[in-house]
Amino acid sequence: MLKLRRGEVPAARISPQLGPEQVQLQRYGRRMFSQDFSYPDGKTADFWLFGANTRPVFIFPVTKANEVIVTWQYRHAINAWILELPGGNPKAGQTHEDVVRVELVEETGYWPRYIHIFWDRRVFVDPASLRMEGLVAVAQECELVQEPKPDGTELILPVLYDLADWVAMCDDGLISDAKSVQATRWAVNFLEKGV
Repeated sequence: MLKLRRGEVPAARISPQLGPEQVQLQRYGRRMFSQDFSYPDGKTADFWLFGANTRPVFIFPVTKANEVIVTWQYRHAINAWILELPGGNPKAGQTHEDVVRVELVEETGYWPRYIHIFWDRRVFVDPASLRMEGLVAVAQECELVQEPKPDGTELILPVLYDLADWVAMCDDGLISDAKSVQATRWAVNFLEKGV
């Protein structure tokens, strides 16, 4: 087994050759497709995968009082309500900064004063079956400006947690949404540096 140091990764290995995506279904900016992978030893395997046509942004919103704005949201795929950070996908003509503002105000009613997007980092939610690369943004000094107006199929209740409580909940395994836990880690490090 290799033992590596911080910042090191194993040397690149030969990757399979990818065949074309055979899209089976495409809706709401997502697609389900099959794809053949040809391996160096000559074997070929097909995989059924899901993908996104846009790059979503996962938002870590913080108020002036150092409270994290999260959503208690029903998620259809798991048939359950979970706590997670707000987020969304760009629509035609939108920048990722636009997405932070629009989604945050729609889902929570809050508007950010400052936005920092981690452009140099990528979040993969489920790289085994989901071809989607997300961004993380920190939205600072958020203020309540209106009542939330989520889309018709979104069941969302905005909730505030003190920053320390939210971080402890992530550390204690009480937050089961992986992208929210990852975004929290990066955001807390960013906020502690006072950038």
